[in-house]
Amino acid sequence: MTPILTIVGLVSLVALGVVVFQLRGERRTARARNAEIEALERLHDALRRVHQAMAWSASRDELLSRVCDVLVERGGFAATWIGWHDPETRRLVPAATAGEASGMVEKIAVHTDDRPSGQGPSGRAFRSGRFEIVRDLMADDRSSPWLDEIRRWGIVSAAVFPLRLHGEVCGTLNIYAPSPDAFGPREVALLDEVARDLSRAFDAFAEREQRSHSEVIAAREAALVTHLLDSVPGVIYVYDAKGHFLRWNRRFTEVTGYTDAEMRTLHPLDFFRGEDRARLEARIATVFEEGSASVEADFVTKGGETIPYFFTGNRVDFQRTTCLVGMGIDLSERERIEEELREAEASDRMKSVFLATMSHELRTPLNSILGFSGILLQELPGPLTGEQRRQLEMVRASGRHLLAMINDVLDISRIEAGGLEVHDERFDAVEAVRRAAEIVRPLAEAGDLDFEVELPEGPVEIRSDRRRLEQILINLLTNATKFTPEGGVRVVLDVGMEVSPGVPGVRIAVHDTGIGIATEDLPKLFQPFRQLDSTLTRRHEGTGLGLAICNRLAELLGARIEVESEVGEGSTFALRIPTGGDRVGEVAEGEVEA
Repeated sequence: MTPILTIVGLVSLVALGVVVFQLRGERRTARARNAEIEALERLHDALRRVHQAMAWSASRDELLSRVCDVLVERGGFAATWIGWHDPETRRLVPAATAGEASGMVEKIAVHTDDRPSGQGPSGRAFRSGRFEIVRDLMADDRSSPWLDEIRRWGIVSAAVFPLRLHGEVCGTLNIYAPSPDAFGPREVALLDEVARDLSRAFDAFAEREQRSHSEVIAAREAALVTHLLDSVPGVIYVYDAKGHFLRWNRRFTEVTGYTDAEMRTLHPLDFFRGEDRARLEARIATVFEEGSASVEADFVTKGGETIPYFFTGNRVDFQRTTCLVGMGIDLSERERIEEELREAEASDRMKSVFLATMSHELRTPLNSILGFSGILLQELPGPLTGEQRRQLEMVRASGRHLLAMINDVLDISRIEAGGLEVHDERFDAVEAVRRAAEIVRPLAEAGDLDFEVELPEGPVEIRSDRRRLEQILINLLTNATKFTPEGGVRVVLDVGMEVSPGVPGVRIAVHDTGIGIATEDLPKLFQPFRQLDSTLTRRHEGTGLGLAICNRLAELLGARIEVESEVGEGSTFALRIPTGGDRVGEVAEGEVEA
C-alpha cells in the first residue's frame, strides 16, 4: 500500500468517525428534546387535572389529596406531599401525600423555625415565602437530617413551593424527583402556578366555610326569633306599604283560622269590616306617614267571628323595604271582666283589680321577651351583626318602656283598691330631696339642661313615708325634665310652710322652663289615663298615670300638690307635706310591699 493511499484511508476513517459521532450526538439531542417535551406535556396534563380537582373537590382536604395524586400519577414525580403549618409546634404537618416515597414523610420532622430540621428546602420556602429548588439533595449539607431516608427512597432532587391563605404562608407543596434535571425553568414556572392556584382555592374554601358558618348562625338566630314571636300571646305581623304580609307569628294563624299560604294572598284590611275597616285604613296611613299609631277594632276571623283587639303599628325598614310591624292584643278577656265589674256594684274598685290582673298577665311574657333579648345581646347563641344588634336594642328598649307603664298601672290599681299602705318613719327631708334629684340629674344633663337643687344647710326632720315621698319627687322631676326642651329645672325645699291652716310642713317645689300647660288643661292633670297630648302622634310617651299616682300618694301622706303654669313659660309643681305625720290615709307601722 502506498503512503498516499494510507493517508487517504486514514483521512476517510477520521471523517467517517466524525460523521458517526455527529449522527449519534444528534440522536441523543433529539431523544433529550423529546423527553423534555414529554415531561412538559405530562406536567401540562397534570396542571389541567389540578384545575379540575379545584372545581370538583367538595373540601380542602379532598383537594389536597387529589393534587398530590395527580402530580405523581400524571406529572411523573416520585413523591409529593403538602405540609400544613401547626403554629403551636412550628412544624409542617402532612395534610396529603402521594407516591412510593411518601412513606418518607411519616418518618421525618420538618419544622418552620431556625432549628436544624427547619433548614431544608421546606423550612426555607416557608420562611422566605419563595420557592426552593435543590437539584442534588445528597450534596446539600442542609439536608443532612434526612439523608438516610433520601438514600432509601432514591430521591435526587426536590422543589418546594409556599402555599398561602389570605396572603399569609400557611404551608408548602413538596415535590421530589429521582433525577437532577426534573425541575427546569419551565417546570418550575408551571409548578409555581399550581401553588398559586391552590392558594386561591384555599381562600375560596375559607370564604365558603365562613359563609356556611354565618348561615348556620343566622338560621339559629332566625329560629330563636321565630320561637320568641310564637311565644308572645298576641298576634304579631309585618307587611309592606302595598299590604303584602311578609312575616307573622303562629298566634296570628291560630286566631284567624287562615293557613300560611292563604296569609300570603290577604291584605291587612281583609280582617276588618264597616267602620273598623275605614279606621284601620286611616291608622295604617298614619304609621307610614308619621311613624306609629294604635287603634281598637274587631278582628274578623276566616269563619266570620269578631274578636275585639288592640292593635299597634310602627314604621320600620325590613328586608330593604319600608314596612309596618305591629302587635295585636286580644281584648276579649278585658271586656268579659269589665262586664262582670258592671254587674258587681263596685265598678271603680273592681276596675282597678282588673287592671292589676291584666298588668300581671302582660308582665309575664314581657319579662320573657326582655330576658331573651338580653341573652341575644350578650351573643350567647352566637355573634350578631350591627343591624341585628340595633333591632334587638329597640326591642329591649320598647320592652323596658312597656314594663314601666305596667308598673304604673299596678301602682294606681293598688291605690284605688286600697291595697297600698304607707310607712311611718322619721327621716331628713333634705337628704330625701337630694337623693331624688341625683337620680334624675343624668336625664337632665343628657338633654343639656341646667339642673339646680336649693336646700337648707342643716337637716330638716319630718315624719312620713320616705320611699313614697321620693317616688313623688322623682316623678315630678322626670316630668319637668321630659317637658323642658331647653333652659333648666330647679328644685327648692322651703321650711316653715303650712300644708293647711294650723298644719306645719315643708314645701318642695319643682320649677321648669318647659312648654307649660294651658289653663283649661290644668283640671285634667291628675286624672288617671289622661294625657294632655293624647293624639296618636304625641311626642312624649307614657300612660298618663304618673301625676295621678303622685296625687294619690300625696293624699295618703296628708300632703297636697299645687300647680302653676303658663304655656311657653314653664311650670311649677309644689308638694306641701306635713312635718309631723298627720295624714289622711292609713298608716302602717313597718315595711310594706312594693
